[in-house]
Amino acid sequence: MRSSVRAIDESTPTRSLPPDLIDPKTVARLSVEAVRLVDQIADAWRLTLDQRCTLLGGINPSTYTRRAKNPDVVRLSVDELARASYLTGIYRALHTIYPDPVADDWMLVANRNPLFAGVTPYAHAARGGIIALADIRTLLDGYRGGR
Repeated sequence: MRSSVRAIDESTPTRSLPPDLIDPKTVARLSVEAVRLVDQIADAWRLTLDQRCTLLGGINPSTYTRRAKNPDVVRLSVDELARASYLTGIYRALHTIYPDPVADDWMLVANRNPLFAGVTPYAHAARGGIIALADIRTLLDGYRGGR
């Protein structure tokens, strides 16, 4: 009996593997990048300290400030890394879809899309947490053609 599973060889395209979040060195490297990127994105979006903390899962403002000042020693949780990834994807998608001033204002402007029901994308993300961030990312990826 022949197996219906096809063997993988060099000619078969493969997806890149996700980062190894068990490896402390990988988490350390990703954490440094994530802290810097999220702070830059939050600055561009003109988010308050409390808004930044909310998008990262409700972290303490002093924790956020300490991390932003010294990102080289930060070790984020898997949840925080995922949130940072969603925020980065949202930021990149917005800058693909809209010109700079509109892209950077978008998170804090009320939105009529049914996903937001008239509230700002930030308010939707604050209420819905990581699931809402994923929804926003998916929506924007759809607008820009799934790239």
